[in-house]
Amino acid sequence: MSHIEAAHQAIEKIKQFGSTLDGWTFHSENKGIKIYTQEKEKGAMPAVRGEGILEGYTVHQIAAVAESIGCRPLWDGRFGGAERIEFLQDNTFIFWNSNKGIWPVSDRDLCGVSTFETSPEGTYYSGLTSVVDSRVPEKKGAVRADLHIGGWIIQPEGENSVKATYIIDIDLKGSIPGALVRKVSIDTPLCVAHVFEFLKKYGNPPYLTGLKDTSIVNTSRLRKQNGRLR
Repeated sequence: MSHIEAAHQAIEKIKQFGSTLDGWTFHSENKGIKIYTQEKEKGAMPAVRGEGILEGYTVHQIAAVAESIGCRPLWDGRFGGAERIEFLQDNTFIFWNSNKGIWPVSDRDLCGVSTFETSPEGTYYSGLTSVVDSRVPEKKGAVRADLHIGGWIIQPEGENSVKATYIIDIDLKGSIPGALVRKVSIDTPLCVAHVFEFLKKYGNPPYLTGLKDTSIVNTSRLRKQNGRLR
């Protein structure tokens, strides 16, 4: 399967997962985010889903924060770095991503492909999955994770609200204590709340509309000035 085919398959799976709560078990609600899980074999991290609603912002403002490499260090405390390796199409690219480990667990990284699109109804979708690419070899000191599926669904909800859903199904590989697996699985969907908090505090980075889809301009060097992004 080519990288482009893998990306298209990933976004279709995100659409399927997001279209229903069948197969998902409600776990809890925290910071206004409803958390759902799909359990797997004992000891494995479940697939997780976080959903929340934010008033007063647009779909693309939320997507711009959620997808920006420059914004992410400010809302994701476990973020260890990321790089876009190559754009395969206007909205599809190969990437490398790293997350900091929590003692005594090592850092995790992955090589993946990502694609995004906006539906005629105004819903933003992104889909990500792991791929193997010679330009992104495994790195010393990190365990290479396997991202089965991940992505965002950000959709209009009423006249002045937006519903954001984050879904991820990942094999972190290696040996991880069960208590830590449970903590990470419940903390991860709260990224929806962290994106909302960031947007309310700093605003959104620049993005373009009117093209095929929403495009986020290069935000790798964003800085804060007077509480806003510059």
